[in-house]
Amino acid sequence: MKRLIIIPCVVFFFSSSAFNAAKADAKKDSIYATYHFINAAQADTLLVYFYKNKTYKLSVHGDHYDYYSKGTWSKRGRTILVTSNVQKKEIPITITQSRSNSNSPYVQIDDIKNSTNFLFKDIEILINNNDSAKSCLANVGSNCKIKKEDLKSIKIRLVGNTTSAWHPVELTGNNNTLKISVDIDFIPEFYFFYKDKKFMKRGRKLYDPDMSVSYTKGGLEN
Repeated sequence: MKRLIIIPCVVFFFSSSAFNAAKADAKKDSIYATYHFINAAQADTLLVYFYKNKTYKLSVHGDHYDYYSKGTWSKRGRTILVTSNVQKKEIPITITQSRSNSNSPYVQIDDIKNSTNFLFKDIEILINNNDSAKSCLANVGSNCKIKKEDLKSIKIRLVGNTTSAWHPVELTGNNNTLKISVDIDFIPEFYFFYKDKKFMKRGRKLYDPDMSVSYTKGGLEN
């Protein structure tokens, strides 16, 4: 499967907006603690905000890329656990069906986009939840030829083996077209998926054992 190619300036615009939004939110919300990290080359900046309502927002700002994450956190002693709102194997999708003017015996699948109208050009559709599941590449014309009577369930796979769960599909009446909406407002390649990820408090530092990096307490000025 081909890799998703993104023009750097597009990624920078998209992800920088998320980074700046996190900083703006930190000014108006009730903050429990803020931490930051700047690497030695001054090329990467990380900001993480823990809010009193038990949510967090994390942004990594680089020269040509940004990553972010948001979700909930809890505290166990001196350990902070974070879980992102979206999980890597549970990307939320919505499937709607309709009828086209075509009398083709095959199901037509429309272009697959997320909630910001971003078109996923490298997305795989898996058909039917069993050991012999078939797959095809969406958004490439007639590649996805699925007969109506053969379709039982659908799962999507994005870059980096990020997937949705299996969703049952039962076409009703003469419907022969599916629209799959990916119900996220980000590109999965630039999102940190966390499940009980640990951060450890060490005085005014917050230690990330996965990255072997310590973050300094306090935010950064604009």
